[in-house]
Order: sequence, then C-alpha cells, then structure tokens
Amino acid sequence: TPPGTYESHIMLGNEMHKVKMIVQPTIAIGVFPNTFTFQDTTPGKTHIAVITLSNNGNMPFQVPELKHAAVLDMDLLCRAFGKGFREKGKDDLMSTLNEVTRNLKNNLTDWVSISVDEHGQIVQPGESLLLHVNFTLPKNADSRRDYDGNFRFWDKEISVVIKSHRETNKNISYEHR
Repeated sequence: TPPGTYESHIMLGNEMHKVKMIVQPTIAIGVFPNTFTFQDTTPGKTHIAVITLSNNGNMPFQVPELKHAAVLDMDLLCRAFGKGFREKGKDDLMSTLNEVTRNLKNNLTDWVSISVDEHGQIVQPGESLLLHVNFTLPKNADSRRDYDGNFRFWDKEISVVIKSHRETNKNISYEHR
C-alpha cells in the first residue's frame, strides 16, 4: 500500500465507525543470493555477481552506486601476528606490536573496486531487477592468496570469497607396477 492517510469504515457490533489508517513510507529490499565465491585472485581480475534485487517496500527504490570495499587475505592476521611474535616476541610488547602492524601495512591490499551496471535504475514496489555487480581486484592483490570481505548494499550485507587458483602444467600419471 502506498504511503498516505486512508479513511474507511468498520462495523463493530451493530455500529458503523469511521477509521483513519496511516501507512508510513517504507524502504525495504531483499537481495538474493547474498554470498558469492569466485576463483582467481589475479591482480586486476574482474568477477561479476548476478543478484536479484526485490523491492519489498512501498516506495520506489533507486539502485545505489557502489564504489569500493575491503577484502582481506584470509591469512593476513595469522601471518602478521605469527611473524611479529617470532621476530620480536622476546622483546617488549610495543616492539612486537610494531612488527605486527608493519606486516599488516605491508600486506594489506588496496580497495576492491565495485560497480553495479544498473545503478541509478528505479525498482518500483513489488518489482524485482537483476543486478550485475562487478568486483575488480586491486593491482596489489597476490594471486597466491585467498581473499574474503563484505560490502553493504543499502541495508544488506553481501559476502564475497575469492579463492586463488593456479593451473599447473604437471602431468600426473598413476601406473600399476
């Protein structure tokens, strides 16, 4: 029901009563799916997620423009703390934490660029639209590492995992002897 004030009548017992109903404006969306897994962490690689956006509210919804998100190497924190404690663990706490921080800074990737092909389009209440969301890995991503992260789409959170994938030229053969 569109936002507004509506008047009607209701019968209570044998009497007719006038009622006033106020419908508040509501923006409510659904996104499906909200979790994606891609393969290939080559720097500059673009992955495309197709998401169904449903307008469950009572107002038109404009597809937002997305810019960037953070993805983290899945082993970043473990590696940084491990290195910090191995190299400086016998020193004082501050030098250990400085080493952890230095390692985090040296291995943190830049932002992942995100764009939505359909940004700016209007989805009317009760309607749905397929969205094409592009994720471009930063130039300083490491193709040997796995990344994961989340980004906000209006009031929804979408999770992305990007798994490294390296083809090998090794021919493996199994022979019976």
